[in-house]
Amino acid sequence: MADRNQHAYFRYWSKARKEGEPGAPYHLLPYHCLDVAAVGQDCWNGMRNEGAQGSRAKQASTTPPAKP
Repeated sequence: MADRNQHAYFRYWSKARKEGEPGAPYHLLPYHCLDVAAVGQDCWNGMRNEGAQGSRAKQASTTPPAKP
């Protein structure tokens, strides 16, 4: 396995934290890209399923509850 320092893309970072904020001081670019891709995939899958499931969810959320 190659040492991660051999890959040039590990020299770049994204989303640096402000001084004094908790957590890591920066987010390495390759990991940021993977995070963005995962969120994009979730959004895409949600939009694709919206036609079948979203309309039912919307109807359920806007329909007043039945009176007993």
